[in-house]
Amino acid sequence: MIAGRTFHGDYARSVVKKGLFLDPDGIKGWLGGGTWRREEIAKPNGFGAFNLPGQLPQKVIPVSGSLIVHDRFDLAHEMKVLSGILGDGLAHRMSVVDHDGTTFRDVGLAISPDIVEVDAITARFTMSVWAADPRAYGETNYIPAGGQAVHYGNVAAFPVLTVRATTTMAGYTILGPGGKQYVVTQTLPAGSTAQIDMRTGWMTRGGVQQLGAVARADTWSIPGGQPVTQTLVPASGTGVLTAEVIDTFI
Repeated sequence: MIAGRTFHGDYARSVVKKGLFLDPDGIKGWLGGGTWRREEIAKPNGFGAFNLPGQLPQKVIPVSGSLIVHDRFDLAHEMKVLSGILGDGLAHRMSVVDHDGTTFRDVGLAISPDIVEVDAITARFTMSVWAADPRAYGETNYIPAGGQAVHYGNVAAFPVLTVRATTTMAGYTILGPGGKQYVVTQTLPAGSTAQIDMRTGWMTRGGVQQLGAVARADTWSIPGGQPVTQTLVPASGTGVLTAEVIDTFI
């Protein structure tokens, strides 16, 4: 599905008689592929370069298939509709369903649809979409209090932590992997909650970022398939820590 429009798999032609149908390889590079980028600094007095971290850049995904309708008048109309997909220039949700479930990412248009009429009821199309974030996402894993954070993707994912005060806490520390800590000095009243997004390191309450409330803001990620322990240590009072982690893929 792209921007609310369904693109059927090629296998669906036996049961679905009209619509947009992908080629057997109609979505190229949804997962995998891509050239990693890294800053290359040559060693001035030695072989090779310094070993610096790499990142995946934005991603272009070609899409191809057929448009099949019942009559020529439908074909002319549907060709016009398809030619305007993602035409607002904004990013919209694209999701792919396979035997392992559903993954999604937000995409904009890279190359507008090229649509060629084949016969009275069929047209061929090719187009490409552009993803600013090269990662694809799947199901959200809800981690209860006392549980280890885990997800089932193939690359590190950043959890969103929720702290709920059972009784008033005069600050608290969250212990993460590898000695990392997230230290909050702000009081959290009984029954109140705070959220910490490990992607940004920001803490919010009621959707409002809390400035000056954090003394130490280490961030961490959850490797695919590897459980990670996260522990809440209140300065005083009691509370519970839960988390959400989205399956993340490259």
